Amino acid sequence: METNLTEADRRLLATAIFRSFDHWQLSETEQLALLGMSIDQVTALREMRESGLIASSQDLASRTRALLRIYRYLGMVFLQDPVAAKKWMTDPNDRLSGDSPITRIQSKSDAGIRSVATLLEEQLF
Repeated sequence: METNLTEADRRLLATAIFRSFDHWQLSETEQLALLGMSIDQVTALREMRESGLIASSQDLASRTRALLRIYRYLGMVFLQDPVAAKKWMTDPNDRLSGDSPITRIQSKSDAGIRSVATLLEEQLF
């Protein structure tokens, strides 16, 4: 679905999400899964990174914003422990039935993002 995102919006989202992915040290496969993209879209992922613009898609923009909310929450939850914040997305989590947050998002898509965000919100609020 096309959207009316401005180029500035797309640039801001791309910069923030790729910084988050780099911070979490995610593989391209993991990045694709978190963005709801298939493995055969690796070229599109690389083009977004190189151009500094996410694709003009409302779904992608919404998903990116949700992932950035998780990134922000991690910074708040682990304010005194940035190493824990960095590893949290890939470490198994008892509150996710032993899944890592990335695995939960990969397997449950948007519902997985919501469950991971809710888990962090419960620790914050």
